[in-house]
Amino acid sequence: MITDMASRLTSRVAPYLSAIAKARAAGLTWRDLGQRFGVNHRRLQWAVTHCKYVADQVDLPDPTPAPSKTVPRREQRPTPEDQDDFVNKNLIP
Repeated sequence: MITDMASRLTSRVAPYLSAIAKARAAGLTWRDLGQRFGVNHRRLQWAVTHCKYVADQVDLPDPTPAPSKTVPRREQRPTPEDQDDFVNKNLIP
């Protein structure tokens, strides 16, 4: 059974079938091509093999850079002196 995601991917790669064939002949791996399309290389390989759509052929898309994940920085931890001041200021009399 073909899922909706798989049929969308096959229609998405249809315009690139000849370019993918040329790239594979030139030595690009499925993993390299998968990175260009931003999908898992095995899904891309399946989509290319099972694609029955006819479309005008175009060149491969430019490699997409991997999205950078920004990690928020931690606030500066208090020094032992700051902690002592905090404890001394907030002691219950």
